[in-house]
Amino acid sequence: MDWRDEVVPPQVVDAAAAHGLGALLTSARGSGLTPVVRMIGGVVALLVLPWLVLTGLMALQVAHPVVVVAFVGVLLTGAAGAGALRAANPVLYLFEGGAVVSADRRRAIQVVPWAELVPIENERRGVPFGGASGPSITVLDVHGPRGRVFRCEGREAVRLADVIASVELPRARAALRLGSPVRYGSLTLTPDALVVGPLPTPWADVTRLHAVDHHVVVGGVFDVGPVELLRVPRREVPHQRTLIALGEQLGVAARQPHAG
Repeated sequence: MDWRDEVVPPQVVDAAAAHGLGALLTSARGSGLTPVVRMIGGVVALLVLPWLVLTGLMALQVAHPVVVVAFVGVLLTGAAGAGALRAANPVLYLFEGGAVVSADRRRAIQVVPWAELVPIENERRGVPFGGASGPSITVLDVHGPRGRVFRCEGREAVRLADVIASVELPRARAALRLGSPVRYGSLTLTPDALVVGPLPTPWADVTRLHAVDHHVVVGGVFDVGPVELLRVPRREVPHQRTLIALGEQLGVAARQPHAG
């Protein structure tokens, strides 16, 4: 189901209004339960359990009307259980000024203003098939001031990370234009350099900034050719898509000859 087709709970709307979060940009369902667990649970709830009950009732030679009533009851219960498995995962509602995370329609919600929103991407290997690991799957953890509040995986993680970057990138560009540094975990961007700890790397020396496996890698080119300048664990770097886009742009701009 497309996120636009889902009804936003009233308490989420009220919380966003109370905190001045602005317009809703998107929503994403989390992965508290893995797809495999949800699939197995759904099969058990909708197929295996009703079949076992029906088989048992037939073996006991229970009257036909009772069998029908019992089977329908178990089937409805299984459908409710399958729905509960899906609803067990939290939903993140992303607004212009932050996020609201709701575990379900009845439990308390969490509000995370944009300044406290810490999205961190990483990769994990898929379920092994035939003794070999499956393809890498993108995992997005969203943290607030008190730790992780949300996790999603796969296409949902990529989509949510792209939307977050579409908001964060203009904010970061505006700060750099004013001469203000922008910090993403252990990396700090200034108008002139990329800083890790006390060591600044001028943007003219940065020719590539990308994420690979579990690291963000900074590359450069010197007389000896392409070299790896820095390698930072991805778990230490929030807003990786914004960081990479800004790094590429600042590096290219720094190497452009100045007119006049």
